[in-house]
Amino acid sequence: MDNENLSWITSLRVLATFSVIFLHSASAILYLYGTISAFDWWIGNIYDSIVRFCVPIFLMISGTLILSKDYESTENI
Repeated sequence: MDNENLSWITSLRVLATFSVIFLHSASAILYLYGTISAFDWWIGNIYDSIVRFCVPIFLMISGTLILSKDYESTENI
């Protein structure tokens, strides 16, 4: 893959990075269950759930970059 084909991966990596930051800030709210209002806890829970996609995205990006090698086959099929 050349660098022009990797621009979408870079954009996805930036989005996932910000999502990790938001995930860590939202997870602190979830530990306050019982000490904050139920509404605030549910907002934190929804917020946490929305940005939770970031961990699998990082794994998929790693797999794409590791496994997407161009191999030449010298055998006839």
